[in-house]
Amino acid sequence: MLTRIWERLPFSEGTAKRAYLDSTPLPYELDDPVQSDVAGKPKARQEPAKTEQPVSIDAAIARIRAERDEYARRLQRLEVMLADPEKGQNAILYFRLRAIWELCNKDLMALSCQFRDKYVAGEVQDKGAGVETTADAATDAHTARLRAAQARVRAAQQEVKKLDFDLHKREKPFKVGEKQHLTNALVKARTELDAATQQLKILRSQTPAPAPAPKPATVQTRTNALTVQTKRAINTTLIALAQHFYLAYREEQIAEMALRASQKSVDEVNFGLSSECLALGSKIRELVAQVKHESNRHETVRKRVEYLKDKLRYASATDAIPDKHSLNSIPTRIATKEGLFHNLGDEVPVNVLALDYWGLSRALLK
Repeated sequence: MLTRIWERLPFSEGTAKRAYLDSTPLPYELDDPVQSDVAGKPKARQEPAKTEQPVSIDAAIARIRAERDEYARRLQRLEVMLADPEKGQNAILYFRLRAIWELCNKDLMALSCQFRDKYVAGEVQDKGAGVETTADAATDAHTARLRAAQARVRAAQQEVKKLDFDLHKREKPFKVGEKQHLTNALVKARTELDAATQQLKILRSQTPAPAPAPKPATVQTRTNALTVQTKRAINTTLIALAQHFYLAYREEQIAEMALRASQKSVDEVNFGLSSECLALGSKIRELVAQVKHESNRHETVRKRVEYLKDKLRYASATDAIPDKHSLNSIPTRIATKEGLFHNLGDEVPVNVLALDYWGLSRALLK
């Protein structure tokens, strides 16, 4: 069973006092109780400037002990839950649901930071940008050709090594005509290697000239603030992704249970019998694997963004976050019909913005 945690934590009155005394500056020197003026006459001690009074040693010790005892009580309650067959499975399911929540929140926050870092600096407006862009494009194209040539050389080298080994170093006897076939293939592979190497040398000798340096007088200041339209576009994408995650985990009401797990402690929830928790845990593993390996997320979210553009409403022209009442439902299947985006499936009556699914409010740009 759990050892009393307060007997193992390195908190004692002596160490707490020493740590407090070592880290708290004294307002004056204790070994100089009376200061003297130039004439040698003692004068009253000058009181230090009134600052925020440091916490007393006893209060600091009491706070540390209270935090320690609270953690110990939580661990004891968790141990009791895990020892119970029913409550133990509920606790395990609780932490799996919390993991889903954190996984979705992490993706939302990462996407928000990615967009903010991409657009917050703005674009440099420069009269010579056309020349610089052309030079950069030529450099990028040459780099791509160079990498392709290097890849061809490496592939030809590997083919030569493989054929040379099969022809001269393997122990397996040759079939009828196999040795002549390998010899011809090796000659052809060496010819291709020579051609690829020669092409790589030519490309390396054709490095394009660097782009001319822009004139300082034509460079304008970068725009550091995002426009309302840009923030709205970013927030629409984040909302679409939050809806996508809800639909991915709506089976067996797993998304709703993840929301409950994010709002309550482990000893405040009950998801059912142990057999039901085990079945839900199996379904969670299946859904998490599907979300991690989905290959069409980008296209699915893009369609949802296009659909939401015409549905979202804003309280004012300066608001970047839409009115939550314009998100009262989630379309389940969005497709293009006659050049427009329509919902071809049902609608789920869930408002990801009002319920703050996956910590969406923290990811949105204000």
